[in-house]
Amino acid sequence: MKIIEDDRLGERVLSSLNLEDWQDKLQKSFEDLNLAFEGGESNTIAMERAASMLQMIIQSDDKHIILVSHGNLTTLMLRCFDECYGFEHLMEMSNPDVFEIVIENEKATLRRIWDEELNFDF
Repeated sequence: MKIIEDDRLGERVLSSLNLEDWQDKLQKSFEDLNLAFEGGESNTIAMERAASMLQMIIQSDDKHIILVSHGNLTTLMLRCFDECYGFEHLMEMSNPDVFEIVIENEKATLRRIWDEELNFDF
């Protein structure tokens, strides 16, 4: 399996400052997608970064691709396909979490496929 690292999948930085109320600030950033805190990136900029990756993938000839990222950016990638994804979805994600995106006839279908009940013994 070929693994390609791409900075466009890096987590969105909320701020370069240590924000004690970071979760409130994070929620506000989903209410105002252009909001950026000191040293941070707005959701709009992060979505543009993610969208450029998604466009490249959609235009490729590859049939099955796995993307790995962090929760905030994953939520923003999902939002590129369905604007209903936001702060509440991010807060409900498990760690890890897995989503399937199927694109057919220029229409995307999103489905959460992670099952927290699965247990693996190694």
